Amino acid sequence: LGELNTFNGFAAQVATVVGDANTGLASGMQEFFNAWQGVANDPSSAPARQLLISQAQALAQRFNSTDQRLADLERDLNTRVGETLNDINALAASISRMNEKIVQASAGFHQPPNELLDQRDTLINQLSQLTTITTSTEADGAVNVFIGSGQALVTRLQAFSLGAENNAADPSRVDILYRGTVTAQVITGTLSEGGALGGLLQARTGLIDPARNTLSQIATALAMSVNEQHRQGMNLQGQLGGDLFTFAGPQVQAAVGTTGTATLQIADLGGLTPDDYTLSYDGSAYTLRRASDGQTVPMTGAGTALDPFRAEGLSIVVT
Repeated sequence: LGELNTFNGFAAQVATVVGDANTGLASGMQEFFNAWQGVANDPSSAPARQLLISQAQALAQRFNSTDQRLADLERDLNTRVGETLNDINALAASISRMNEKIVQASAGFHQPPNELLDQRDTLINQLSQLTTITTSTEADGAVNVFIGSGQALVTRLQAFSLGAENNAADPSRVDILYRGTVTAQVITGTLSEGGALGGLLQARTGLIDPARNTLSQIATALAMSVNEQHRQGMNLQGQLGGDLFTFAGPQVQAAVGTTGTATLQIADLGGLTPDDYTLSYDGSAYTLRRASDGQTVPMTGAGTALDPFRAEGLSIVVT
């Protein structure tokens, strides 16, 4: 319930952003192509040509503002992740302190301290609303709490903590760290189901990421197609046209510690997807994986300027 309530809250916000009748893309696209029809009906009309330019500018602004609103949602999500981790840590510390009281009371009175047990049950229930947990009970009454793939959050009278740090490959998003008895480890992938924290992580990968990427895919396809057609035409002075839109296209984000560089180009607009990818090198070969599911994506080419890697509409050159 905690997971689905959190996910649903972000789903409603994403739906509002992309489906807004006044600021969404649908009406802007329609007005843009209506303006093209006006120029086609009367190519020499200065007002019709100016209207087309205005509608093109307005559509570009809609793309940018929609992406900015989605980026704001992602920043809000990152903040919520941090707050949820603080709540988890606070509950873990409270459960460990309650363990101590229960162990002492059980030893001193040789009977179950029911009031303390109820209080601890309440804390465990609150924790389970934030993330999926499993528990085990010791002979002296202490409870151990485990999260993720079996990391101990509470071991008898000791509580461990979770923290957040920027993702090594994309500083705009946060990863979740488990601070146990050894070195801290990233466990984001093991917490993506269950509780409010799972809902937040699923909202990121299942809502915000696809929405932003698909928005960029639409913008890229529109800009490339319009620019290609516009370059084939002539202005009123008989000069060939240029690009109507400028756009960023797919971007490369170097992971922390990367010593090489990579450049991306669109090789096949029809093959382009809204996915993110991770390109890695093991010392002898490069591997391209889809970020959403970790699946390996087949590549052709050698990754050089003369023979770039090609995969799913992209051309990749690495150095």
